[in-house]
Amino acid sequence: MKQSCGLRLDSPEPQVESQGRRIVVPRCAKLSDAAFFSFADLCDRPLGAADYLAVGHAFHTVFVADIPRLTMQERDQVRRFITLIDTLYETHTKLVCTAELDPIPLFYVSEEERKTSVADEIFAWDRTVSRLMDAQVIYKKKINRPTAHRERERETERRCWPFLVRYL
Repeated sequence: MKQSCGLRLDSPEPQVESQGRRIVVPRCAKLSDAAFFSFADLCDRPLGAADYLAVGHAFHTVFVADIPRLTMQERDQVRRFITLIDTLYETHTKLVCTAELDPIPLFYVSEEERKTSVADEIFAWDRTVSRLMDAQVIYKKKINRPTAHRERERETERRCWPFLVRYL
């Protein structure tokens, strides 16, 4: 994040507050409203839509690293990831992520699990993939944000654009 966007990373451990809970932001660039998390930071902990909304409102760009291949055995993480993507999509927060695989095969469900499972995750994953693919195609979207926030966002886009084009 630092090398690709030329951002100054602030510390110590900034936090976002949601419903009385504090979500630690491992790395962020306050001057540009961009934050960096690992998949484990956001999906291995008991976080929900309200927490992800707080992150989405606090930062216009969120980097998520090390998204692993997911299976039905990681159902809680799958649900959290789906909720994260839905929430960031609804708040028009830009997402840059690194994952073990492309979006479609990232969530593996065996034929046996498909036959015996009534899991909503399978259906919801299709929506998540669609949103991830949509985000890759439609990068620049008009968003109704406060002027100061938009100015910082444009500066981050200017610095990050070569990186985003390369990896999205």
